[in-house]
Formats: sequence, structure tokens, C-alpha cells
Amino acid sequence: MARIEMDKLAVAVFQMKSISLLQRLGFLTDLVGRPLPEETRRRLRDAIPKSARSVFGRAARKEGDIGYVAAWGLYVHARKSDLLAEVPRIKAGSKAPC
Repeated sequence: MARIEMDKLAVAVFQMKSISLLQRLGFLTDLVGRPLPEETRRRLRDAIPKSARSVFGRAARKEGDIGYVAAWGLYVHARKSDLLAEVPRIKAGSKAPC
């Protein structure tokens, strides 16, 4: 299983200069239970304008979708179970694959 170096990931994301990418990265790391280091998370939040809103998922919302995630200014048009379907389960107390 590949390991992700969070510092390198953050540098790459900031270089892309995409607000929606910043929002999605923050949301997804929270969703899978591997939040970013506090300093990186703060930098991400600071780089996202308070008025920024993006959509993640299909074009239209369906019942059961996650909905609006205020922490990231993101409308999530997908179910949590669908987004986590391919995420490996991590045993309590073990090192995460990230």
C-alpha cells in the first residue's frame, strides 16, 4: 500500500492554486479520519475565502447525500458510504496508510 507524505501533498495542492481542490482535500482528509497536521489545516482554511462554495460529487443533490460541509465551504452531493466504499479499514492503534 502506498504511503502519502502529507507535507509533499500540501505543497502540490497549494501550487495548483485551486480553491475547490483545497476544499476537497480538507474535506476528504477529515472524512477518512486522517486530518491534516494542524498547521497545514490552518493554511488550507486561510487560503479558502469565507465566501467560497464548491460542489463535490454529482451535479444535483439526492436524498441521503452529505450536504453542505461548513468547515470547508463544500456542498457534497454524495453519500458517505459511497465515498468510503474503497477506503481500507484501519485497525485501532495501528499506523494509517497515509
